[in-house]
This record gives sequence, structure tokens and C-alpha cells, in this order.
Amino acid sequence: MTHDEFFKSLKAGTPTGLYLFEGEEEHIKRSALSQLESALNLGAFSDMNVTAMKDPDADKLIAASETLPFMSDKRLVVVRESGMLSGKAKDYDEASSAERLKDYLPALPDTTVLVFYVRGAADKRKKLYQTIKKCGKIVTFDRLDQRQLQSYIARTLKKAGLAVTSDACDRLIYSVGDDLTTVLSETEKLIAYCDGRDSVTADDIRAVCSARTEYRVFELAQTVLEGRSTQAFAMLRALLTDGEQPLMLLALLNRQCRQVYDAKICMNKGQNQAAIAGMLGIPPFAVKQLMTLARMYSEEALSQMVRRCTQIEFDVKAGRLAEESAMEQAMLHILSLKGNAA
Repeated sequence: MTHDEFFKSLKAGTPTGLYLFEGEEEHIKRSALSQLESALNLGAFSDMNVTAMKDPDADKLIAASETLPFMSDKRLVVVRESGMLSGKAKDYDEASSAERLKDYLPALPDTTVLVFYVRGAADKRKKLYQTIKKCGKIVTFDRLDQRQLQSYIARTLKKAGLAVTSDACDRLIYSVGDDLTTVLSETEKLIAYCDGRDSVTADDIRAVCSARTEYRVFELAQTVLEGRSTQAFAMLRALLTDGEQPLMLLALLNRQCRQVYDAKICMNKGQNQAAIAGMLGIPPFAVKQLMTLARMYSEEALSQMVRRCTQIEFDVKAGRLAEESAMEQAMLHILSLKGNAA
């Protein structure tokens, strides 16, 4: 089941039985475990009715599961980092333990709710995974899509009395990545930064949020294509000072130039912003900027940029060009084409 289906099941009644929590979205996974514990109503002695275990063998897990709850109807057993679900068991025979649990888990006591909590994805080839699939519930916590992330950001900001546009949400996600924990952490920064205001803007996001390398190169490419050489080389120096590798930066710059080129081709075919966003798989605000840049150059000039960046990248890998000078050469070539407008 999805995490949404799991949360609906909690509202429908008291949880029972066996669960496996797996998937890449760790923030919601942690929230799900917390809400599961709350839904169990473990009473005044809740600490005595929760057992947390790290990669136990079958004997230890069965002993914990067979323990009766103290002044409560239920007890919660949480197993983390089980080698029987990911990686490899370290201090016990994995095959033997998995076989024992294959027989035991279908008869799990009604008084115990057992949760296997896996960081990331579980190994579906494991015998224990197949056992849980047959007699328990597997809850998958996938990364949120763009719309879901927008909703989280907007709700969090609204609680703080701040309005935000969908374009600003997209910019935040594009800037910091799609990990919800990171997104919400950066959102909290915005709340503090915008204290006393009634909305969040793109400039606020630029000012306070920690942008990932991909977004910094996106802004670098925009600066180069606009012909602002002084600012562009200052941005490059900052990236290199932060330890970014020139060849990786070149690859990202090449990709940005290719996206501007692709946007130009689409525009020449009469496609609109929404269609281009769908084709390139990037948010509308970024497409809008790509289209603005594309109007500054002819299709041939943009094609030449992409070919030159690709050639420089190839020359570095072939040992014909020093990696340290690759970005400068690519940027100087792009700057030399400024003015070759459509």
C-alpha cells in the first residue's frame, strides 16, 4: 500500500499485525511510525510497551513479540536495519532465522504490532520480504512528486502566515532537490527569513536557501548566456572553491545549453511553455527562463554551443585538454556567440 492508504487505514481503526515500512521518502516514513504508535493508545506506560530492536535474529524477535503488553491492549515492536531485508545479517545465520520467521509471523500474537523499518528500499529477493508480503502489509514510501511537494511547502508556509506562488514552490524544489526532509528544512529557513512579511518570493529563495550544484549551474548558465561575463566567472570561482569538479560542472553546463537549444526547436515548431515543460521534464518557471534565453540566439548558434561543449568534454576525457581550463573555454565560447540572435 502507499503511505496515503496507510494513513487512511489508521483513521479507520486500530492497527494490527505485521508491517514493513520501506522506500526513499524518510520524512513521511518517520511520521507514519509516530502516528502508528499514537494510534495504538499504549496508555500511561507506553515506554514499557514499545521495543526497538536493531537487526535481531529470530529468537530475539520472537521473544519480544511474545511479551505481553503492560496495562494496554497492544505493544509495538520496531525492527530496524534487519539484515534479513537489506544488506546481510552480521551476527546470526540469516537463512535459519528467515525460515523460523516464515513459520512464526503468520501466527503473530494479536497483542503485538510488529514493524520492520527499512531505510531506503527493501530487498524483494529476501525470504523474509516474501513472508511479510504473504501475511503482512508492505507500506511503500516513494518520493513525492512535484504536486505533492508543492502542497507540503504551501501548507507549511500557510501555517506561518505566508503565501507562496506555485512558481516559487517549483523554484524551491528545483533549487534544493526533491527530498522532503531537505525541502521542509529550507522552508523553515524561509519562514524565519520572511518573518513579519505576508509572502515568499523567488528572491527570498535565492537569498536564504542552500542550492544544490545542479541549480547553481543552472543560474551560472543563465548568466553566461545573458552575456554577463564578470558575474559568470565569479560564480564559477565560487563553485570551484566549494570543491566542485570542473568536468562535472562542464557536463551540467552542456546540459543547460542543450535544454535551451531544445526549447528553441520547440518554440520554432510553435509549442507553448506547458508543452515544452512536459517534453523536457522541468518546471514551468525554468522553461520560461529557457525560452527567454532561446530568443537571444539563433538555432544554429545554440547548436554550435552544444557541439563545442561536447567537444571540450571529449577532449578532457581524451587527455588533450586540462580539466582545470575546460569550463573557462566553454564559457568563453558561449560568450563569443552573444548577439547571434534569432
